[in-house]
Amino acid sequence: MSITGIILCGIVIFAGISADAYERKTSWPQLQTSDNSSYTPSTLPEDISIIWDAPFSGIARGGLVVAKEGAFVAGDSVVTCFDLHDGSVLWEHDVGADVMNTPSVFVDHVFVGDNAGTLHCIDTRSGEQVWEERYTTDPGSYSDILIADDSLFLCTHGTSSVVRIEPDNGDVIWRYDTTIQVLGYGKPILHEGALYVTTVTDGVLCLDADTGEELWHHVDPEQRLGNFTGCPVFAGGILCAGTINDVFGITPTGDTAWKFDTQDKEYKTVSTHDDIIYFGIYNGEYAGDLFSLDAATGEILWQSALLYSSPSDFFETDRIISGIAPTVTPRSLLVSVRRKDGSGAIYIVDRGDGHIIDIIEGLKGSIREHIPVVDGRIYVSVCDGNNGHVYCLG
Repeated sequence: MSITGIILCGIVIFAGISADAYERKTSWPQLQTSDNSSYTPSTLPEDISIIWDAPFSGIARGGLVVAKEGAFVAGDSVVTCFDLHDGSVLWEHDVGADVMNTPSVFVDHVFVGDNAGTLHCIDTRSGEQVWEERYTTDPGSYSDILIADDSLFLCTHGTSSVVRIEPDNGDVIWRYDTTIQVLGYGKPILHEGALYVTTVTDGVLCLDADTGEELWHHVDPEQRLGNFTGCPVFAGGILCAGTINDVFGITPTGDTAWKFDTQDKEYKTVSTHDDIIYFGIYNGEYAGDLFSLDAATGEILWQSALLYSSPSDFFETDRIISGIAPTVTPRSLLVSVRRKDGSGAIYIVDRGDGHIIDIIEGLKGSIREHIPVVDGRIYVSVCDGNNGHVYCLG
C-alpha cells in the first residue's frame, strides 16, 4: 500500500446503519467529525493509488471537508468546491477576506468565517451566497464550527463569545459573552445537553446547550489547565483534551480526573474510539512518539516510536504534526508527518499496538488540519508556500 510522490485527501464510508454511522461513511462535513473523534467506520483499500489531484491558489489556514456535493477547501479568501469524481472545480466563491477556519457543511450550506469578523453561508450546489452575518468585531475571527442539534456552535475572537446560530438564516439562538479568551484551536463539543468549550488561558467552560447558561468553569492553575490547543473529545465518560504541555482528562462536572505530561511544548489534539484516545508528540522527550491512552484513567496502553525526532532541532528531523488528530479507522490510524525537507507523509499505524503498517510518502506540502476518509477514499489538502493541492486516493 506504499505510494511515493503524492498527496492525500479523504474520508471513509460504508452503507448505512444509524444516521450517524451513515453520515460518517458518506461524508466528513466538519473538522474531526461531529463528535471531534476523527473516527470513520470505513476501512482503507488494500492498494492505494492516486485518483485525482487538484491545485488551488492561496494559503489554506484550515482543512478540507467532504459532502455529497463535493470537497470544500478555502485558500486565502476563496472557497472552492471540487468534484469528488475527477477533482474538477465546480465553483469558487470569494468571501472578500481570508478564511481562518475549516469549512463546515450542513444540509445544502457550507459555512466559513473570515478575519474581518464575518460568517458566510454559501449554497453547496451553486456557490452563491445565502447569507452573511457578523458576530464579532472587524478584525475578528471564529473557531472551527461545530454542527450539532441542527445548529451552529462557534467561538469568536474580537469580542470573546460563544454563539449558537440558526443555520438557515444566521439568527442568534443564544450568545454567551465573557472576558475569557475562548478562541484557541479546534471547536467545542456537545455532550448530553452540555456544550464544553476549552479556552486559551482559563480552563474549561461548560454551558447549557439549550440556553447558553454557564453550568461551571473549571480552572486549575497547579495542573497547568490552560493553553488548550485542539478539539476536546468525550471518551470513557471523560472529557479529554490537549494543551501546550499536557493531555487532560476532566469529569463531566469539571474535576481533573487525570493529567498526562507529554514533555512537549507544541499544539496537540486527540482522536478517539472505543474509549481510547490517540495523539502524537512533536518535540521534547517523546518527540516522534504516538500514544494510546485509556480515556477513563489516562494510563498508557501503548507507545510507538514512529520517528526518531530531535527533541529541539525542529527543522533538522522529521516531525509528527501533533496539532492534527490521527484519523481513526476500524483497524488503523492515519498520522500526519512533516518531513525535514518540507514534504508530507502519512503513517498508517495499527490501532492495536502502534506498529507501522505502511507509509505514504511524498506529499508536496504540509498537511492541513485532518485527513478525511470517505467511501474508501482518502482526501487531503496540503499547502506549499502560497498554494495548495487537494488529493484523492483510493
